[in-house]
Amino acid sequence: MKVIRKMKKRYHDIDLIRVLCVIFLPLIHVTEFWGLEDSCGGFLVQSFNDVFYYPCFILTSFVAPVFMFTMGINMCLSKKNSAKALLNRGIFFLIIELILNFFRYALPGFIGIIFSPNNEVRKNVLSMIGYGMINSDILAFAGLAFIIFAIFKKLKLKPIYILLISLALYLINELLIINLLSPILDNNLHYMVNNLLGNFIYINSDSTFSLLEWLIVVALGYALGNYFIINKEDNKITKSYALFSMIGLILSAIVIIISILVDNRNIFSIFSHNINHTRMDYVCLITNITICIILLFIGNLIYKTKKIKENERFNNFIVNFSININSYYIIQWILVGFVMFICGGVGLWGSHNVIAIVGILGIIFITIASYFLAPFINKIKDILDNKLTKNK
Repeated sequence: MKVIRKMKKRYHDIDLIRVLCVIFLPLIHVTEFWGLEDSCGGFLVQSFNDVFYYPCFILTSFVAPVFMFTMGINMCLSKKNSAKALLNRGIFFLIIELILNFFRYALPGFIGIIFSPNNEVRKNVLSMIGYGMINSDILAFAGLAFIIFAIFKKLKLKPIYILLISLALYLINELLIINLLSPILDNNLHYMVNNLLGNFIYINSDSTFSLLEWLIVVALGYALGNYFIINKEDNKITKSYALFSMIGLILSAIVIIISILVDNRNIFSIFSHNINHTRMDYVCLITNITICIILLFIGNLIYKTKKIKENERFNNFIVNFSININSYYIIQWILVGFVMFICGGVGLWGSHNVIAIVGILGIIFITIASYFLAPFINKIKDILDNKLTKNK
């Protein structure tokens, strides 16, 4: 696979960590939806879940935070970071989200309904199609985050003010909305309305990536990107990673101890928010950011080794994958969703009777297919992006 674009300066540690996180998404989504989620999947045998649950659990604890954190860094470092460029990017992500939802939920769902054995199954699949088309998802979050940062850019806000605003929104969501507003909305509004609102505020466990809850992660990444611009020396950045990692570990230890003593929680429950799609509280926020910085620190150290730095084939693989990472995400979700909804149409959801080898082969096939198809999808995506930019 040839390198599609070249930047004047690439931060290879960022590329590496993004790739190492996102490359495992087929494993996560196959395990979660083909294996665990009975209401929208759950057709693989329990033995599959027993083997893959914990690797999936570990990976999902940091994949989304790393993606959002590095998105904030790239917003700052990208050459196309004007208010207009960020706005166009945000609108583009929202459009891509709708297109993705059509191909991973609606189209396979309707195909599944054609082969559905009874009306009850059809009704269940139709309900999940409606849920999926407007559900809180990371691409929708990215679109909204880019639009918010376009406003920040237009107002010429410094990173410290962006951090303070994002922190204020997070606290409003945590202290007011979750405790006061969310229970009222969850109990009185139609679930599709709550799913739509879940893109902005936390309503219930389906509000996976609500804007107010996760914007702080992007803002912290944006602040770090600004730090890179000010401090360009590689050795200084490495020392800063080490310092920030130590501070993060100390803060993480403090909040974990507080959570255990005050809230009577255990370590497993503290980190189970992502796999169960529950909210990101203060413990998860601090530990997730710490994990992001530690991973970037490790990536930075890896690229200091002469063997890695001079390995052109490895570097081209990482750069290409990082460039095509959004397309990889889209393709793997379409493939996972197609199988998931076809199986729903024939009444397999929650059955747990499909042999484990189907899941294993599915993970391997989806990973390989997504990697090789991503450059072609990326070209189509670039054409749409360029047209949108010209129209604007």
